[in-house]
Amino acid sequence: MIGITAPNLTRRRCPGFVRTLTSASRIRDGLHDVHAQGAAFVSAALRPGVTPGIAQEVSSGNFERLAEYEGTARQDGEFFVVTGDMSRYPLTACLCRELTAVVHQQGSEIDGLRLWYPNQAWVQRYRPGSRGITVYKDLRRHGLLVAVFTLEGPRHSPYARTGPGMPG
Repeated sequence: MIGITAPNLTRRRCPGFVRTLTSASRIRDGLHDVHAQGAAFVSAALRPGVTPGIAQEVSSGNFERLAEYEGTARQDGEFFVVTGDMSRYPLTACLCRELTAVVHQQGSEIDGLRLWYPNQAWVQRYRPGSRGITVYKDLRRHGLLVAVFTLEGPRHSPYARTGPGMPG
């Protein structure tokens, strides 16, 4: 799972100009759901051929154990955070840049999204058979928009809805 929060990306080309997202209109619909309901689940947002590459590139990260509790969430796994220079993770950087462009284009009428930029990528992994993470709301420190991409395993949305236009 990669969670991208909202500004610090260097402008570099994606390796071989890889397109990471399947459809701008799916993202647009998700942005409108977030604005109206406080959360959204967009299935199959990543192109299937790109997920193994992203998973491989982040697998060598310096993972640390997640705290058992974070706010109201209970979690069982490991994480690391990529901030600033993402040159070691070119596909992740590409995803961030492409997502930024789509959010700016498709969500421009939603307050704040015209200026939204990811400033970090949280990479989390859960052991097979673990609980993963329970339902939660992102803490306000995570900003206006949090995008979560599941690279491997079951795809579900553990987010608690927070109300119209409200970050968690």
